[in-house]
Amino acid sequence: MDSELTDKRTDKTDANKKKALEALKSTMGNITAACAAAGVNRQHFYTWRDNDPNFEQEVKNISESAIDMGETALMKQIQDGNTACIIFLLKTRGKHRGYIESTQVEHMGKGGGAIQFENIPLEDRIAALEILERNGVQPGESR
Repeated sequence: MDSELTDKRTDKTDANKKKALEALKSTMGNITAACAAAGVNRQHFYTWRDNDPNFEQEVKNISESAIDMGETALMKQIQDGNTACIIFLLKTRGKHRGYIESTQVEHMGKGGGAIQFENIPLEDRIAALEILERNGVQPGESR
C-alpha cells in the first residue's frame, strides 16, 4: 500500500515538473510566472531544481534559449542601425578590441606629489588604513 502511494506521489510530482517546465518555456524563463501558470508552488520548483539534475538542466536549457532569442532580437536591431544596440554590443562583446569605458581616479597631494598624512590625527590614519585594507589595498600600493 505504501509503495502504491509513493508511486502516485512520484507520478504527480513528475506531472507537475513537466507542467512547470512547459510553463517556463512559455514565459521565457520567468519562474514566478511559470509557477503561477502551472499552479506549482515556487518553493517546490526551487527544491526540484536543487535536487533533480535533469530538472535543473532543463531549467538551464530554457534560460539559454531565452538568451538566444534576446541575442537574435539584438542582432536584428543592430542590422536595422539601432545605435544604442550597436554601442551595447561593442561595450559587452568588443572589450578585447578596446570598446570599454573606464574611469581612472588619481589622488595627489599639493603640487602633484604624495598625499601628506603628518597632520592627520593617529586615530584617523588608523581608520583610513582599515578602510583601505577592507577594500584590498595594501599600504604603499597605488591603484
